[in-house]
Amino acid sequence: MKDQQPESASNSGSAGIPFLAWIVFSGIFYGYGKYFPAVTTDINNSQILNISQQYASYSGIIFGFLSMLLMYLFFAFGLRRSGILFIIGFVPWLAFGYQLAYREPRYAEIAKAIISFLGEPLLYSSAVMVGIGLLWFIISLFIPRHD
Repeated sequence: MKDQQPESASNSGSAGIPFLAWIVFSGIFYGYGKYFPAVTTDINNSQILNISQQYASYSGIIFGFLSMLLMYLFFAFGLRRSGILFIIGFVPWLAFGYQLAYREPRYAEIAKAIISFLGEPLLYSSAVMVGIGLLWFIISLFIPRHD
């Protein structure tokens, strides 16, 4: 009987990776939102401005949770490469964050708040996660699999 060796950690795609990604993404999003607050001079509704300033940093938890669900869906269908899971899980938010930060017109007050307080944190936190995924995938190409 052949000795079975476990796959290396970079190739195995542990089921805990999407949960860890959720925690890391939420932390990056929160940190960016708190340490680089949005500068808004065009929001005239003080109630929308106050709510956005207080609670927008916590929306990364929701975006990260949706990414985690997407990664678990692909994981359930057999995609086990963690780097690819990171890329699949966070590229949609990267595109959405770019759309919000640089392309979306600022018409209504609520739209201005969403663009100002969610656009850049979403763009930069998802860019970090996609970067981690790309780096992880490239490194995993050089680590032999023990199938």
